[in-house]
Amino acid sequence: MPGRVRHNGNRRRTAAKGFFMRNKEFRLRATPARSALLTLLPRFTPSSRVMRPAHSSFSAPQPVAAILSRCTRLPRPGVLSIATCLLAALLVLTVPVHRAHAAPSAMSAMSADTSAPDPRAITVGFVTGAGGLGDMSFNDMAYGGLRKAQQELGFALNVLEADATGTAKTEAVAHLVRQCDIMVLLGAQHTGHARVFAEQFPEKKFIFYEEKVSGIPNLASILFRQHEGSFLAGALAGRVSKTRRVGFLGGTDIPPVAAFAQGFMEGVRHVAPDVVVEIHHVSGPGDFSGFDNPDAGFTMAAAMFEDGVDIIFAVAGLTGNGVIEAARRTENRYVIGVDSDQDDMARGKVLTSMVKRLDTATYAEVSKAVQGRFTMGVADFGLVSGGVSLTDMRHTRDIISAPVVEELESLRQAIIDGKIVVTDLRP
Repeated sequence: MPGRVRHNGNRRRTAAKGFFMRNKEFRLRATPARSALLTLLPRFTPSSRVMRPAHSSFSAPQPVAAILSRCTRLPRPGVLSIATCLLAALLVLTVPVHRAHAAPSAMSAMSADTSAPDPRAITVGFVTGAGGLGDMSFNDMAYGGLRKAQQELGFALNVLEADATGTAKTEAVAHLVRQCDIMVLLGAQHTGHARVFAEQFPEKKFIFYEEKVSGIPNLASILFRQHEGSFLAGALAGRVSKTRRVGFLGGTDIPPVAAFAQGFMEGVRHVAPDVVVEIHHVSGPGDFSGFDNPDAGFTMAAAMFEDGVDIIFAVAGLTGNGVIEAARRTENRYVIGVDSDQDDMARGKVLTSMVKRLDTATYAEVSKAVQGRFTMGVADFGLVSGGVSLTDMRHTRDIISAPVVEELESLRQAIIDGKIVVTDLRP
């Protein structure tokens, strides 16, 4: 039997990505496709709990609220995206699975006791990054891996979403830590929380994403070599651009985002030195609200497109959905998605997505911790391990020629072989 996810405040039923909300405005119509989807996902609707700030809202600001809501819909007012829902479902259902087997030995992740706790007695806490669940990007990828592990092992799951600043409040995180045995924290903004609480609660295990934190025996730090995948995204943009101007739009200027931008610039310059790369951020350094503002993403992207940029690599979480919508509305303008496979969100307008397999990493790390096989230290996932990659560009092969696809594969292999070294700006 699957474990439970705890909610309080506004309740939202989540099938890996928040397939539908109880809020009337976002409720999906009863259709054969929806019924088929729910038949595939009978285990994704247990009683659940997500802790949100009191002011949390599920709709984006106008003018694009109807199309950029956290409900997974086509980017058109009043049209439901069954394809996007299925994509989100497959994110969980297609994670490479190594079936978990509960070990009878001691669970060092839980205590020094010689008996292994029943996984169903374990509680995992999850602190999202900016934008929270339903971003179809960074947070949802990690959540998909968590839910996959939960379906197999049956542990309880408590979720705390970041507030409007993009950061979870210290007192809320402290409260969650006290309730849980294992903690998963997303985002560079939570580096201090991961470090402080791991040291304060040595009997609990912490899994932290985005920045390197080492030397703490009960903390695993998970990194991705996003600069490698971004190099390929840049090479693609350089080859496809007609205006010879491409753009990068980040949520805020922090080291993980800077690594994306650097890789993208180097990829563009490698194949097309004449192409101009514009770098913009939604919010200032350290202001993580830039990952939670699709309306700003829409406005900034529309201005960049109007100014002659024809491809934007959006590394901005939920804000990136606004960039995708701006591309959908603008002729001969395109976007490159990030973190998850966003190609279906605007078919033919998302050239590709630079995927970070937070789902696979989270599934593996949480499963190990629950089974008493927690591993401390830093793990780094890149092209060689499949931790980052471009999608198959299934909707844009009419724009991307076969020689370009072949060149991208050659570049990918050259990075793996060490023939091309992409600058790594991660601390």
